[in-house]
Amino acid sequence: MSTEIVRQLTFEDAKSLTEQIRETTGNLCFLLKKAHDAKVWEPLGYTSWSEYATAEFNSSARHTRELVHQASVLLELNTAAGLDAETGTMTERRARTIGNSQIPEAVEMVRSAVESGADPHQAITDTGMSFVRAHQDA
Repeated sequence: MSTEIVRQLTFEDAKSLTEQIRETTGNLCFLLKKAHDAKVWEPLGYTSWSEYATAEFNSSARHTRELVHQASVLLELNTAAGLDAETGTMTERRARTIGNSQIPEAVEMVRSAVESGADPHQAITDTGMSFVRAHQDA
């Protein structure tokens, strides 16, 4: 156990740390998608994504697949918004509410909002929230 005294974070420090965590999580989902798409487990001698995720990250295949899905959603929505494709602008939870078959609908919502003058990041956030609300209502 550390004997170092932890100082109380300021609001600004806490927000900055939270943003760093978001950016890191966003990068993680894109890296996992690249690994999944490239079937990285094969040259490493694993028989499946599940075996790879468990052995290499001590993580379930389900959770890593959700992160891969998050990256898939973000790639599509960021492109529709005119943003760099690999930027983390949606939480994993929000991305989960957009099924694969609903991605085209979400893309159109983002594209339409941006064409109407909405901030691209806000258009993605609003689209994600509309799917969260629809999911909660269902």
